[in-house]
This record gives sequence, C-alpha cells and structure tokens, in this order.
Amino acid sequence: MAHKRAFTFVQMLIVVTIIGLLLAMAIPYLVRARTNSNANACINNLQMLYGAQEIYSREEHVLGTSLINLTNIAPYLPKGQIPKCPMNGNYIVDYLTNNPRCSISGHVLP
Repeated sequence: MAHKRAFTFVQMLIVVTIIGLLLAMAIPYLVRARTNSNANACINNLQMLYGAQEIYSREEHVLGTSLINLTNIAPYLPKGQIPKCPMNGNYIVDYLTNNPRCSISGHVLP
C-alpha cells in the first residue's frame, strides 16, 4: 500500500503566513512607487506645457506679462491636446512669466 505524501495543515499555515508578511512589507513600497510615477508623469506634462507656452510667446510675439490660458497653447502641444494630470489635478497657466503648475501639491517644475 503506497502512502501519499501531502502537506500538513501547520505547514500550509506557515507558508500562507510568510506570504502574507512578505506582501505586507511590499505593498507600501508599491503604493509609493505608483505615487512617484504619477508625480513624474505630471511633471513631464508640466514640462510640455512650459515648452508650448514658450513657443506660443515667440510665435505670437506675446509679452511676458500677458495673461494666457490652456486653449492658447493647445495648438503647440502634441496632437493639439491638453494633457491630464494622472492624479486628477488641474493644470494652471496664467501669465507667461509664471511656470505652468498643477493643483496637486508637490507637482511642480524643478
């Protein structure tokens, strides 16, 4: 008669506990990495807006103290579309002397 070898309940419990502990340690790092990648994507969008703002001011011969909005610089963006903040913030473009900014704190041009 052949004996079937199987894991005991205690062995399975230990394996599940170890996996749970590893996940508990890894999840905060994964959340932080996602937040950082969203912030970096937002900053990249702000850099595109800044470039479009500069091109707009040169081509339209607009002074630095002029008030502009996103629709003014949209034709100078890729595909003519205004980018969206990955964390649902709003992009703010006002005077040419100011850099574009996001409504979410920490999302600023370097």
